[in-house]
Amino acid sequence: MFLSTFQPGPILLDLGFFQIRWYSIILILAITSGFLIFIKLYKNNLFRYNEQQPCHPEQQPCHPEQQPCHPEQQPCHPELVSGYSVKSRNKFGMTGKTGMVNSEIYNLFFYIIIFSIIGGRLVHILSFAKYYSQNLLEIFYIWNGGLSFYGAFIFGLLVLFYFSRGEKRKEKGEIKGYKKFKSLLSSFSFLNFFTFRIKNFLILTDIAVIGLSLSQSIGRWGNYFNQELFGKQCDYFFCIPIQNLNTHFHPVFLYESILMLLVFFGLFQVRRHAGGGEESREKQMKLTNIVGFITSIYLILHSIIRFSLEFLRLDIQPEFLNLRLFQYLAILEFILGIILLFFVKKWYNKSKLT
Repeated sequence: MFLSTFQPGPILLDLGFFQIRWYSIILILAITSGFLIFIKLYKNNLFRYNEQQPCHPEQQPCHPEQQPCHPEQQPCHPELVSGYSVKSRNKFGMTGKTGMVNSEIYNLFFYIIIFSIIGGRLVHILSFAKYYSQNLLEIFYIWNGGLSFYGAFIFGLLVLFYFSRGEKRKEKGEIKGYKKFKSLLSSFSFLNFFTFRIKNFLILTDIAVIGLSLSQSIGRWGNYFNQELFGKQCDYFFCIPIQNLNTHFHPVFLYESILMLLVFFGLFQVRRHAGGGEESREKQMKLTNIVGFITSIYLILHSIIRFSLEFLRLDIQPEFLNLRLFQYLAILEFILGIILLFFVKKWYNKSKLT
């Protein structure tokens, strides 16, 4: 098999004074692919409410760019369709009639990249603190690899949470400055406000984790060209050679790439088949339509994948009770996914009652 005989190099093009590395190219491809998926799903999600039929059979749906046909007209079931309730969209979320404008989407993309790289590198350095304390300059050698997923993931979530804070753009039909926003806060308890804020955050993560799973699948091939993510020795036809080592090893990068690609297709299908506007209330009353469901499934599936593959990896990590550091982080991720799924089920039951 090709993998068992081919030995990749990290450099795609060497111009002497400048090098183009496979890791950088693949990382750019992974980030761009995930971002394009995010944009597509985000825009589809925004106008799903505009496609809904109004409650009254004689009312006609409005054009997405217009004001509601009737000031009291509301969608039939605001808590469904991936959590896009009218109240949360118009008062606390990304929101108003059109959600984030293009400049905000690109700002989100920019800050996620910056903070994910910072977070990923920071956690990687802390994981190998002893080595980097003796090689301080290598802290900045990002092109050699060394970005921790959990660091990038946590810092990326912080950026998403910040962007879910609620807009202050002065557009017709949207929040008009701080005074109106403050008056909204006075009409809700802190708990209700926090709940709306979390739901707006989960609206974003439900979309983002789909693109993230594709980015992970593509990005792992950068580890292959850097020859930095391999497992224990093996002699199967798909095992890979490593430079200066006279044996073959488990291609852990390949396992994770394939599994995350399956996660991507699974989550994408769940999102794609979520109830649309033209379906009946009974068809839309599905657990998969509740905000946070896709995020919870991603956390559960990814944690299982990461926890399992850590048994094969050879890179040095702090260990406790025969479990590696990132296995404990995977356990925490799994617990968070289960807790979130519990709340999703709770919101689903509440939606059925209302």
